[in-house]
Amino acid sequence: MRQPPGTGDIIEIDVIDADPSVFGGHDAPGEPRVRRRPPRRVLVTVVIVVAVMSTAALVWRPWQHAPTWRTFAAAPPAASSLTDQLVLDLPSSRILGLQPGQNLAADEPTPLGYVFAEADGTYDYGTWALFHSRASNGRGEVTPSKSTAVVRGLQAKVRHVRVRTTVTWGPIDGNYWDVESNRLDGPAALEFANAVGVVEGVPAIERSYSLGTLLPLGDVETLTRVQVLASHLGGEPVLSRFTPTVLTYEGDTAPVLAASIVADSDALAMAEFYFGRGSNIIVHGLPALLIETRRLGTLIVWQEGDRLVAVAGAEPTARMISLAESVHPATRAEWAQVIDEVTDVETFRVDTAQQVTFSTGNTPDGLAWRASITLGNPVVICVHFGPADSSMAECIFSTPLSPATHVIGTESLNAFVVAVLPIGIAQQLVVTDVTGNSTAYEPVPVDATTSAVAALLPLGATYELVDPST
Repeated sequence: MRQPPGTGDIIEIDVIDADPSVFGGHDAPGEPRVRRRPPRRVLVTVVIVVAVMSTAALVWRPWQHAPTWRTFAAAPPAASSLTDQLVLDLPSSRILGLQPGQNLAADEPTPLGYVFAEADGTYDYGTWALFHSRASNGRGEVTPSKSTAVVRGLQAKVRHVRVRTTVTWGPIDGNYWDVESNRLDGPAALEFANAVGVVEGVPAIERSYSLGTLLPLGDVETLTRVQVLASHLGGEPVLSRFTPTVLTYEGDTAPVLAASIVADSDALAMAEFYFGRGSNIIVHGLPALLIETRRLGTLIVWQEGDRLVAVAGAEPTARMISLAESVHPATRAEWAQVIDEVTDVETFRVDTAQQVTFSTGNTPDGLAWRASITLGNPVVICVHFGPADSSMAECIFSTPLSPATHVIGTESLNAFVVAVLPIGIAQQLVVTDVTGNSTAYEPVPVDATTSAVAALLPLGATYELVDPST
């Protein structure tokens, strides 16, 4: 008969009229079959094995372990688009210049990297760190043999300029890596560099690395767009595959600029980080920032569609807000008028008697050049090539605000960087080539209040104004 089952019970089945020979039993015929209980040690062993497996699962739980990397995806693209043909409601104002924007970023790999900054920090004064990888150009990127810094097992180049520290290493899979930081010392910058990476095409940082007070801000591409926009607003366009469209109007006291550049949806936060903290206002029903800057005057910036839009000038604040509200896509007739006026500006004549030459030299192929400046509003800066009596010149128009740096000849074989500074400011123009070699250029006076200096800008070189006493 069947015994009711229970915990730890053994089920016994009585076989009636059993014939042992059917199952091939080994007991002798006629001898009673002896029932034997399973060995207790077998049951104990099974229980112990199950308990050990359960404990191991509780301890390991691989499905609950955090991944090695923490990734940071780019912000989603804007849901709508906006034309770059934007104009101000200034029908009686003369248009001084137009810089048509271009977007050739698809012709080169997108930089992969991310920016981390402390809350409410800024690019100039806060604590921050960023990294990005870039394809090797195969020219002059060998790390100096004297370097003792190591990142990911590779020799790294570390450079300090006041509170700014940069680290470069590579190549890894054909890419070089750069870390830039503000207010991080050398060891801290190297620790950050050893923690960064790219995982499946997304910027990442090791989870074991503590960011401390630094918070994720946005990807490096967005920061680069903001920096390019700032360089064109300041009259110092950097070499870039993507540029903003900038329209310059003659204002009451100084030029007023309206500019825009394609950017992702997190560009406004990045703009506040780069330009400096400002006041929150509304433009076109959208969040905007009003920032008082030393170089651009009053800056109003906002994100509209897929573009970061900016209006800058020295007009009173209320007037600047009104001008920002007046920004609108140009009609066909309005843009045709812009082109007509810009064409007139291109034939603008400069009185050569007012030109002051402040730098001279020769290009790598032996062509003589000189840089001149005509002070006024606007300022006209030219680089002349060839003999003085038959030279050709490339010129730019700029605001009289200084100190300022400008790049001339970005579309030609020879690019130049020009620095304009007030007399009495102890700053030099420092140009650093791709091998890390730096050359300092001393400004010379061009009148009682202004000094200037120009230098050739080799391909891939960087430049900055540096106080030689620091």
